[in-house]
Amino acid sequence: MWLNPPYAADLLPKFIDKLLHEIREKHVNQAIVLVNNATETKWFTNLIKYSDALCFARGRTRFIKSLGDEPHAPMQGQAYVYFGDKVDLFASVFSEIGEVVVPYSNKSTNTK
Repeated sequence: MWLNPPYAADLLPKFIDKLLHEIREKHVNQAIVLVNNATETKWFTNLIKYSDALCFARGRTRFIKSLGDEPHAPMQGQAYVYFGDKVDLFASVFSEIGEVVVPYSNKSTNTK
């Protein structure tokens, strides 16, 4: 599953909660989520707590709002968060975009 949720403060946590629910229920076995690297927020810490890997993009990911528009960079950097058993493949692809890390908590106890 690819998820680029709306970045609106009232919507984003709902999308993250729904994704985590679907992963825990095993309705989704792999996902990549593109979000701001808002490390200070509860939704981001919940997201990475259950992730299998993440990539902090070098620079800012440029977005196109509508076909024909010029790409624009947001005010904040982005992270690509991965859920699944293909961590090595994720790392090999996304290491071209940024720094890939594996959360330490998943090394010893995975609560998915």
